[in-house]
Amino acid sequence: MLQIVLKVFLSFLFCAAIGFNTNAKAEARNASTFARRLTRASTKYYVFDSYREYLISPNKRYTVVWGQNRYSNRIRNYLYDIRAEKPIVRLHSCRGNSQDGNISTNWRADSQVALITYNGRWEPRDACLVSVNGAQINIYNQIQSDITGYLIDSCDLLFLKYRDKLAVDFFRNQYLLKISSNQLTLLATLYVPNSRTYNQSFLMTYNYQVTGKRINFRLASIQKT
Repeated sequence: MLQIVLKVFLSFLFCAAIGFNTNAKAEARNASTFARRLTRASTKYYVFDSYREYLISPNKRYTVVWGQNRYSNRIRNYLYDIRAEKPIVRLHSCRGNSQDGNISTNWRADSQVALITYNGRWEPRDACLVSVNGAQINIYNQIQSDITGYLIDSCDLLFLKYRDKLAVDFFRNQYLLKISSNQLTLLATLYVPNSRTYNQSFLMTYNYQVTGKRINFRLASIQKT
């Protein structure tokens, strides 16, 4: 009889432990979900004080803003829907995240795709292609790689001398020559920062295609200017 009572008691404790563990996991999930919602809700968004005329889409609906989370103090840049008053996507494909400016946005005529660059000789340099459905891709590294490949094939000796010091830059709102539904033409400059030892510009054309949340991007042509 004692053994039966003991078995019943142990079974009760086991079931209670399982129930407690399940409830604890559910409470942890709920707390995590609430924390994520709170974090999102606590981010405030601001327009850039400088260069804002370079950021708004042709239809005046979209722009780029910077947001700061009051709990983490992190600053991030976002593609923003002005009409809906909410961010579309955080620009994780670009490194620059300063609220001080040095950012340019060139839009496709239908306001569906934008080329965003971070400029400045002493500022973070980066470039990304972003669509209003949230698709985005970093293109800075590919541009630099395509220029490097072109110059190696051309046996540019001066480039080979300084290649480890070179960076690509885009000059505010002047580098973009054309952006259509599937093609982007831009002017990129390869140079040694804070030096006059090397400076060369390139006219580059890329084909791109936005498919859902993905952007395919490949070089079509490149030439020195």
